[in-house]
Amino acid sequence: MNSTKTLVTFLFLAILDAWYYFDKLPASVATHFDARGLPNGWQGKATVVTMDIAATVFVVALLAGVAAMIMKLPDAYFNISNRDYWLAPERGLETRERLVAFLLQVGALTLLLMRFIMHLTYVLNTKQPPGELEYLWPALVVYTILVVWLTWRLLTSFRLDNSNRPNA
Repeated sequence: MNSTKTLVTFLFLAILDAWYYFDKLPASVATHFDARGLPNGWQGKATVVTMDIAATVFVVALLAGVAAMIMKLPDAYFNISNRDYWLAPERGLETRERLVAFLLQVGALTLLLMRFIMHLTYVLNTKQPPGELEYLWPALVVYTILVVWLTWRLLTSFRLDNSNRPNA
């Protein structure tokens, strides 16, 4: 699936989720939870749904904008190991595409985490009183592990070994 379809899919899922749960939510929705997952802050349901969709639109637009900027920025703006090698004319486009792919992978994980948390919030608020926000900590741990792994992959991909080291 290409990156545009992925971003649009997350936006569509946010709208669909909000639409499905809007009539099922109480007037006051638990939106803040303590470290144990117990609700301790509330907002009106229209505000919650609006902010959910607005946050998703913002992240999608930010990702699309930064991806476009990466493809157009001058080489001097990149701070990567062996910049001259990786941004040389024969490798520059591939390097920029690799950076955009990383950005969109981390962005997709972030949007997935946002969607997961908001979906849980909607589901919990269909019960009265709202239940506990379970699975938040495991989701954050998995998210962190995946982002660290993707970052490690990106950073190690810019190392020069003997096969791609320029002749000195």
